[in-house]
Amino acid sequence: MPTVVIQGDADPLVGVDHAREIASRISGARLKLIAGVGHEMPRQAWPELFGAILDAVRLSGRGDPS
Repeated sequence: MPTVVIQGDADPLVGVDHAREIASRISGARLKLIAGVGHEMPRQAWPELFGAILDAVRLSGRGDPS
């Protein structure tokens, strides 16, 4: 199953190294870092966040979510 690990690169609670580690332990996982985003995902980051999720869904071969 395609997996995407999504992380804000300015997260003060969970560092980018943790996201990299998680992604490296899941076969075929992709890491999506969102620039300037902390622990919460502000509305302005939603297009990038949802885009990364939709890419994973499309790669799953389970149909087009649109």
